[in-house]
Amino acid sequence: MFFPSPGAAPPASPWFATLDRFVRERQLPLAALAWELRREWGDPQNYLGLDLEPTPHFFRCSYAQLERLNQSVDRQIQELLGLLLHHDPERETAIVALAQGQVKLLYFQPQLPPPQCLNHLEVSLDDLIPQLESELLRLLTP
Repeated sequence: MFFPSPGAAPPASPWFATLDRFVRERQLPLAALAWELRREWGDPQNYLGLDLEPTPHFFRCSYAQLERLNQSVDRQIQELLGLLLHHDPERETAIVALAQGQVKLLYFQPQLPPPQCLNHLEVSLDDLIPQLESELLRLLTP
């Protein structure tokens, strides 16, 4: 989603394609991360966010924050809010990505249910976060 002018078509964003490839190649680690952090946070109204600027980093994003953002951008992310409210975190993964004044929803169903992903990877959550952030930084750095 692109914010500058309501109704305008979003410009082609190279980071969209890079992020799509990153998600395709790393579905299990991303699903594990989203599942484990939501479980740790203990609030189903919190979602995993991914901010690509200044360098890729994950953060907690509440539904209330997204609602405020939606209001400030003339309700341009209303569909994103609907998808977040109705996704099934035990089967699907939803991550809100931000960069260059744009929002992209990373929404997929991994090969394994998200609750099983971390055990399958045999990596700790503390190791997974910097690993994914550094891999994404390498992909985004020209």
